[in-house]
Amino acid sequence: MSIWKEGQFNSDYILHHKSIVGQIKYECEVEPARLDEVSIERHDNGDICIVFTTHPYATDDTKQGSVHARLAYNSFFTELQRLVVRSGLEFVTTNLEEVHRVRGRRGQERALIQVLVLLEGYDNTLEEISKVLRNYIAPEQPSLEDLNDAVVLQTERLELLKQVLAEEAGLKRPRKTTKASRFTQTAAAPKKRRKTSTTTKSRKRRA
Repeated sequence: MSIWKEGQFNSDYILHHKSIVGQIKYECEVEPARLDEVSIERHDNGDICIVFTTHPYATDDTKQGSVHARLAYNSFFTELQRLVVRSGLEFVTTNLEEVHRVRGRRGQERALIQVLVLLEGYDNTLEEISKVLRNYIAPEQPSLEDLNDAVVLQTERLELLKQVLAEEAGLKRPRKTTKASRFTQTAAAPKKRRKTSTTTKSRKRRA
C-alpha cells in the first residue's frame, strides 16, 4: 500500500500560474503506484483544478502485479472523458510528462469531487487523503465578520449612489425651469407692446 505525503510546492506546471491563491499537493512515496502525485489548486477567480500525474509504471503489468494495468488505465481515462463532457469541466493533458489537469469553475465542485471518486477507484491509496482533498475542493463558507463587512460595504455604496442621483437631479431641474421662463418672457413681451400701442392710438382719436 502506497503512502501519501504532503509534498513541496516545487512543480513547474503549478508555479507558472500567477492566479493561484491556494494549493495542496501530495506525493506518493512507495512504488509502484498508479498515481505519482495529486494536487488541488484554488484560483482567485473561484476556479479549482485537480492536477495529477500518472506513475511511469502505471501501465506496466509486471510492476503493478496485475495483468489488467493497461485496462485499468484506459478505462479510467474513458470514464474521466465522459464525466468531463457531461459536466462541462475542462480537461488538459500533457502526454510528454503525463501531467493531467481537470479545471472547474465556481459551482462545479460536485463534478470535481466525482473526479476524485474516479481517482480513488483507479488508485485506492487515495483513500488516505480523500477527506483532506474533498474539504479543499468544497466551497468556503463565509464567516459572520465577512458577511457584516459585505453588508456595510453594500449600504455605503447605496448611500453614495443616492447622493450622486440627488446631485444629478438637482443640476438638471434648474436648467429646465430657466429655459421655460426665458421662453415665456420672450413670447409675452411683444403681446404687451401691441396692447399698449393700440390703446394710445385710440386715445388720440377720441381727443
